[in-house]
Amino acid sequence: MLHIQSEISLSDTSHVNANYAADESDRRHQDAFVLAFGMRGSHIGGFEDAKHVTCLTNGRLLISDYINSRLQVCTTKGGCLAVLDKDVKFPWAAVLTPDNNIAVTLCTERCVRIYSMDGDLLQMFGENLFVCPTGIACDDKGRMIVCDAKTDKVSVFDKYGNFVRFLGNFDRVEETFSKPGYVCISVNGDIIISDSGNHKIKVFDAECNFVKAFGSFGRGDGQFKCPYDVATNVFGNIFVADHYNSRISVFTRDGVFIRHMLCSKHGLLHPQGVTVTTDNHLVVTHGHLKATEILVFRLAIESTKPYRCDIIEYV
Repeated sequence: MLHIQSEISLSDTSHVNANYAADESDRRHQDAFVLAFGMRGSHIGGFEDAKHVTCLTNGRLLISDYINSRLQVCTTKGGCLAVLDKDVKFPWAAVLTPDNNIAVTLCTERCVRIYSMDGDLLQMFGENLFVCPTGIACDDKGRMIVCDAKTDKVSVFDKYGNFVRFLGNFDRVEETFSKPGYVCISVNGDIIISDSGNHKIKVFDAECNFVKAFGSFGRGDGQFKCPYDVATNVFGNIFVADHYNSRISVFTRDGVFIRHMLCSKHGLLHPQGVTVTTDNHLVVTHGHLKATEILVFRLAIESTKPYRCDIIEYV
């Protein structure tokens, strides 16, 4: 069930990331020191493996904790508002539907479950199709796009949970997947997928047509080592959690590299989940072996330079 908490301040577990070090490029981009909330543990506000984070309404965050088998609703200030832990076994990712429900991928249960905001189970689907459902996204029509890291497929379902089609073309190498992990929907309806095993990001339009792929294996600009979560902002810029390179890289909507916004010199370790909130905050889950800490940043976007995305304040 959804346990509603009176807002709990997590200041006792939050801390300044002492590993952060500013350099000349940071000052040029107005970067500053980082604050974090959460720490390893099963207590309220603790995380054992925060694989995914997504935005709810009113600036709230929904964080999927795989090992603790629960979802936590938090604020960007680190307060925990609610916990969903009934029949939520090993959740990988969650998304808010247009009906204001929560759709969750459960890897070991091999299905997607949809819960009301009160924590009631409304629906489940995919039991006969999935092996290990991972990332999930929902468009404004209610269609759900679900990645399966074991079958190497990305599926599209209608808002009722009926299978519609697979994304891609199995006869074209550029349209196939290897361990697809995460997916998001851009402001113009593009479907953006982290093709982790191929170290690429692949983009399909709202009609499910292949548009482009970018990235390759490596540490250079525009390269990845097993990209995890992906997110976009109002301008369509693409944020990638480059897991084994320990950095957040930003690209234009066309896949052109902009910059590495965060990296290991800032104390970032193996980022997993990433999202951009409606009030222009970047939220990242990260940690050494598992993601046990949540980082929140305020971004600067200059309207005259729509692809400029800088951190102006760490909250």
